[in-house]
Amino acid sequence: MDETWMRVMLDGRKIGSMHTTRSVRGEQVITAQTMDVQLDRAGVKVRLSSGETDTETREGKALAFETRTAISGVTNVVRGTLRDELAVLARPQVLRGLALTVLGFAGVFTVFTYIQPLLLRVTGVSQNAVSPILLVLGAGLAVGNLLGGRLADRAPMRALLATLAALAFVFAAMHWMIVAPWSAVLFVALLGIAAFATVAPMQLHVLEKASGAGQNLASSLNIAAFNLGNALGAWAGGLTVESGPGLQSLGWVAAAITLAGFGIALWSSAADRIGARLRAPSCDAPANA
Repeated sequence: MDETWMRVMLDGRKIGSMHTTRSVRGEQVITAQTMDVQLDRAGVKVRLSSGETDTETREGKALAFETRTAISGVTNVVRGTLRDELAVLARPQVLRGLALTVLGFAGVFTVFTYIQPLLLRVTGVSQNAVSPILLVLGAGLAVGNLLGGRLADRAPMRALLATLAALAFVFAAMHWMIVAPWSAVLFVALLGIAAFATVAPMQLHVLEKASGAGQNLASSLNIAAFNLGNALGAWAGGLTVESGPGLQSLGWVAAAITLAGFGIALWSSAADRIGARLRAPSCDAPANA
C-alpha cells in the first residue's frame, strides 16, 4: 500500500493534516483521502473532517465511491456506484432542473456580453466611465449571491420563483433605464443583484432533486448547464444585435429567455405538489356503526 501524509497550513501555521492511501486488491484499485483540520473561530475550536474513497479497475474504470464530511460532530456520508450516479439522469425533475438552469441564466449573458456597447452607444457614457460602472455590477453580484443564499435557505422553491421573476423584471426595465447615465448605473446594480440571486436557488433545486448518490454528477452537470446558458445567451444577444431590432432590445430578449426558465420552475413546482399528493397516505372513511 502506498501512502502520503501532508500538512494543511493556514497563515503559516499547521491546522491539520491530509492522508492519502492507494492499494491494489485483486483487480480493484482503491484510493482513499482524508483531511482533518481544526479552526479557531472567536475562541471556539471547530473541527472539520472530510474523506473520499474511490474504487476503480486497474484500467481506471470507476466502480464505486464514498464521501464523508463531518463538521462539529455532524457527519454526512454518501455512497454509490457509477450506475447510481448515472441513474440520476433518468429523473425528470433533475432534467427539468438542468433545463431551468440553462434558460434561467442564459438571459444574463444576453445582456452582459454587450454591456459595454450598451453603455457607450445607447447610454452615451465615455469609455473611462465603463470600468467604474462595471465595479457597480460586481458589487451587485456580491450582494445578490448573499441574498440568494439566504432566500434559498428559508424557502427554496419560493426563492427560485421570486428571483427568476425579479430578474425578468429587471431585464424588461432595461429598455427605459439604459438610456440615461444615472438610471443605467441603477440598472447595472440591479442586474448584478438579480442575476446572482438566482444562482443559489437553482443550484439547490438540482441538488434536492438529485438527493443520494447522484448528487455529485448532478452538481457537475449543473455547472455545465450554467456555462451552456452563458453560451446560449451570448448567441441570442448576437443574433438580436446583428439581425434583430438592435442593442436596446436585448433586455426584452433576455426577459423572454428568463421567463422560459420561470415557466420550467412553475412546472417543477406543480410536479412536486402532484407527487406529494400521490405519495400522501389515503385515509378511509370510518365505517358506520
